[in-house]
Amino acid sequence: MKKSILQLALVVSVITTGTLSLAGQGDFGPVNAKGFVKRAEVGGAGLYVFSMWDHGRNVPIGEDGRFSVAILSSARPQKISVRDAQDKTRALALVLSQEAQDVSFDALSTAMAIVFGDPSTITNAQEMKKYLAMAEQRQSFQDFVVFLKANLPLRSIEELVSDETYVALFEKCNREIFNEDRAAIHQSLYEAQGQLEKSFYEK
Repeated sequence: MKKSILQLALVVSVITTGTLSLAGQGDFGPVNAKGFVKRAEVGGAGLYVFSMWDHGRNVPIGEDGRFSVAILSSARPQKISVRDAQDKTRALALVLSQEAQDVSFDALSTAMAIVFGDPSTITNAQEMKKYLAMAEQRQSFQDFVVFLKANLPLRSIEELVSDETYVALFEKCNREIFNEDRAAIHQSLYEAQGQLEKSFYEK
């Protein structure tokens, strides 16, 4: 049960793109994010870039791996994704509108987007650089990037979240970087929900 709860949480965290807190962000408007998909590390056929701020369009990727997609002008990062012809997620990136002219989709960007799954965790470019530098010093994060380099060319992220090695590395990253066990947190939330439901029906 614990494993299935964690896997569901991982799927939701990973494939939800563009979620961010809008409070206190000032004026908004679309800006173009440009970048490159590293095809040696990102597999799949019929690839396109998806951003919820680009009117839900499937933005094509050029033969040279380059793309241009609309994101929201905001201080906070936004999560965008590369998807395949079956609409499966093949890579992820956290993008800041202030630094949106050199976006890279690869194993490193995907690991960063997965581990820091909630974009509202990071509020500006300085924090994003700080968290990335901190993560890169952790052996668990380095191992996670290596795992993704080997597996992203072959499998979608929706497939990977059920892989025991993926789950173990994700959990180890969280313990080393955030000093917390998200599996335990999700299990605690699940148990709390069960107690609430039990209380409700006993009334």
